Amino acid sequence: MNSQMLLEAIGLVRNIVFHGEKPYIGERDGKLLRASLFVLDSTFAAAQVRDDLRTVCDAFRYAPINAH
Repeated sequence: MNSQMLLEAIGLVRNIVFHGEKPYIGERDGKLLRASLFVLDSTFAAAQVRDDLRTVCDAFRYAPINAH
């Protein structure tokens, strides 16, 4: 699995949990969300120490939050 596939899987988890028609979030969903957040946090932390990616990380500070 490469980085793109991993981030696409995280997007799929998000879509299923937040846009699916589930009446509740089960234990498996919680585990998937925690694992996804771990990967996203780790990716963001690694990107912040690279000069070529710091600009991307800094842009998130000023990105508007979607109020849907």
